[in-house]
Amino acid sequence: MANRRFFFCPGVASAYLPPSTADYFQPTAISLRLPVNLLEQIKIAANRRDVPYRSLIKMWLAEKVG
Repeated sequence: MANRRFFFCPGVASAYLPPSTADYFQPTAISLRLPVNLLEQIKIAANRRDVPYRSLIKMWLAEKVG
């Protein structure tokens, strides 16, 4: 898990990607309304994995879509 955190530090991942893909990975802010109990369950799952809950949501979305 520590390797994953290191890889996602600002500037680290860019060393592994060609310059043409830089725009593809620019983050976009969204607003997402979730039921309180669902968000709490997500936070508990993130805590078990020792990752921020927003990062866990992004990982789950990437797995599902990709």
